[in-house]
Amino acid sequence: MTSALIGIGIIIFVIAFFAIMGRKGSKTNFYLQYTAEGLALVKHLEQMFENNESLNWFGEIEMFNKINNTNHIKDRPGLEIAMGIQGYLDEPEGSLKYIAGDYYFALLSSINLRYRAEFSVLDAFNEAEAMEKFNLNIKSNEFIHLNVQRVDWYEEKTITTSINYGGFQYKIAGQGGFSYRMGNLKAVANKKQEFQHIDRGSLYITNQRIIFVGTEKRVNKSIDIDNILEFSLFRDGILIGKSEGKKPLIAFAEYIKNTNEAPNKRDHMNRVIRVLGRVIRKNQFVEISS
Repeated sequence: MTSALIGIGIIIFVIAFFAIMGRKGSKTNFYLQYTAEGLALVKHLEQMFENNESLNWFGEIEMFNKINNTNHIKDRPGLEIAMGIQGYLDEPEGSLKYIAGDYYFALLSSINLRYRAEFSVLDAFNEAEAMEKFNLNIKSNEFIHLNVQRVDWYEEKTITTSINYGGFQYKIAGQGGFSYRMGNLKAVANKKQEFQHIDRGSLYITNQRIIFVGTEKRVNKSIDIDNILEFSLFRDGILIGKSEGKKPLIAFAEYIKNTNEAPNKRDHMNRVIRVLGRVIRKNQFVEISS
């Protein structure tokens, strides 16, 4: 009886294991949907994404032709056919064709939006539009150029780890006596800098400020653009150096949209960097030559 139960348990475990592995594998198996030529384009776009590069609108058509040494593809419908993802929106969600098409266009959109943030005239929502669209009260001469959700705001905090004392000291000497020496009576603190999580919320870049509106602890923050001295870039965040006050660290977490879909990453940080640079240089209302 015991052996039979053990055997049944092993069979159930094996079935569950392969079922889990099958679900995990679906996120990479969607590559099989692309043609060889389509996969070459997708891999090239992935490399551009990781290298923080951008691509102009419809630039993927020229890129496909160049990578595959052809000139037959003239438009996006033709490109979808050549890639093997035509009509993917009509397929069931979770199918390889749907996932492959969704992944490709999400990847392409991120790289295209980088180009727009870097070279095109930026969106500009005025006071009335900001209230209607974002429920945010801004100044009459202020415009919102970018809004990003689910951003984490950190601030520098000094942590005291221990205290060293210096000053009057004495010790017991032999035969009931004692010795001593004088010094400056003071306490010396050992300190280190850490970043404390303040809140998670929405980030707005305007022509005048960086605005953060917390949604969990309802903490709001604001930095004047003219108060920014520098910013340091990390893989998942931006450290803002200001002329006064604490340095904030704005973090952008990567996430997968849906566990049943392809692993599309967020790309908000790269757009924020580009828009912030445009606002600092005050050229957000003009077309930049690429």
